[in-house]
Amino acid sequence: MRHTLAEVIEIDLQAQPPRLQSVELQALYRREGEVTRRMASRQGLWVAVAVYLLFAATDILLVPDVAFYAILARLAVGATAIAAIETLFRLDAETKWFDLTCAGALVAGYWGWLFPSLMTSQTESISYYMIFGAIFMMGANLFFSFHFRLSVATSGIVLATFFLALIFYIPKSVSYQVAFGTFYVSCFVFTSYVN
Repeated sequence: MRHTLAEVIEIDLQAQPPRLQSVELQALYRREGEVTRRMASRQGLWVAVAVYLLFAATDILLVPDVAFYAILARLAVGATAIAAIETLFRLDAETKWFDLTCAGALVAGYWGWLFPSLMTSQTESISYYMIFGAIFMMGANLFFSFHFRLSVATSGIVLATFFLALIFYIPKSVSYQVAFGTFYVSCFVFTSYVN
């Protein structure tokens, strides 16, 4: 059987080029951005730790009786986080490990600041100082580029810890609890949405 040139060209022109599926495109996008995300996570954690340590000045001003312990916790969390991220960087680890390390550092940083600070006798100061915990939720959702589930899980741990502290350690009026609780929930919802 003989084909004319016109038949061959017609058949080739009608063939559709293969297209990548949505899942394949997402995987390609993630692979292409791995190196950039690892560098951004590394640099972001260094900046986050520096800012976290600078808040030691606020510890001294607002909770001076427990500032030593809060600052010690800040130093321990910061040093551990930096050591972990640098080890991952040198091992050329997968991006998911960088993300998990940064998420763990956020939660550990929140706990490292909150729990020593709650032991203060400066009850009025700590009742206002607790507003800064929202920064940790913002960090999980806005500062780092975590996948949505990791971001929500990290922020959710901070939110749950805040409510436990609010209920058991800061027994203020119901209006105080509603106002601060609403702020934290709003912060959680809005920053999760942005993520």
